Amino acid sequence: MGGKGASGRNKLYGQRVEEHGLHVWFGFYRNAFKMIQSVYAELGRPEGAPLRNWTDAFKAQNTIWLMDKVLKQRKSWRFSVVEKPGDPSQVDEKLDIENVIETAFVYLKKWLHTLQTEFFRQNHKYRGIHANKKLDSLKKLIKSQVQFESKRSLSMFQQIHSKIKQHIDGVLPYIDSNNLNTDLYHTYVVCDMGLAIIKGMMYDGIFSEQNFSKINNIEFKDWLLSHGANPTVTIPSGLLKTIYDVTFSYEGGDPEKPNIEAGTAVHGILLIMTAYKGGLLYKMQVSDNKHRPFGLTGL
Repeated sequence: MGGKGASGRNKLYGQRVEEHGLHVWFGFYRNAFKMIQSVYAELGRPEGAPLRNWTDAFKAQNTIWLMDKVLKQRKSWRFSVVEKPGDPSQVDEKLDIENVIETAFVYLKKWLHTLQTEFFRQNHKYRGIHANKKLDSLKKLIKSQVQFESKRSLSMFQQIHSKIKQHIDGVLPYIDSNNLNTDLYHTYVVCDMGLAIIKGMMYDGIFSEQNFSKINNIEFKDWLLSHGANPTVTIPSGLLKTIYDVTFSYEGGDPEKPNIEAGTAVHGILLIMTAYKGGLLYKMQVSDNKHRPFGLTGL
């Protein structure tokens, strides 16, 4: 359980819980959920007892809030995902690449639709592209690359990807303006980062080989930049900072020295976004949710 569960109680203040760290589990923590389920089952608390079952102690969360610094102002960022059926203890830890591709393009279509809708509000002269058709073409090319490792697929992918990238970059003047539309900014960031990840996975053979370690010699931000992520909007965004914060990925704990392997980061993001069951996150109702049951069962 490690540092994710550091906790204690202060006898001088009514056994008050003194928490350390973020008390959430991701919805793909298969082994952790298997263990906690067996502990709560063995504990056998009676009907009506507080936190009787593990489902009372851990609540699924599919909406999270991030804080971002935009134009020197703190802005909240609501990030939601769909609830998925199933039990987190039954997650398959091996990524299903077909599921990854399908899920990625569901979100990209949703984000691009939002981007166009928000942009139309500010610029009625703007004419977008047929984003869904182009995204469907990208998806087919990725699947072709997975199956046949076709060089022709890579060339066609580059052409279509460039058009979509150019399309979303059309909103940049509005992101830099003083009358910033925060929703537009947030949607641009997820679109831009998503396109950079997809391009990197395609070009570096991750889709076809499913070997994430081959890009672990590159720092994640550098890898994103090499595949077209925006250096002034996406790279310093709160979303990317959250990835480093959650994984404690700073040399010597120095926030000015972010450092995480590109392969590890991409693999983790895909697990979080595509492999979860029930909730993206599970929030502990109190910090003793997992420590105390172990003590009571003698494990």
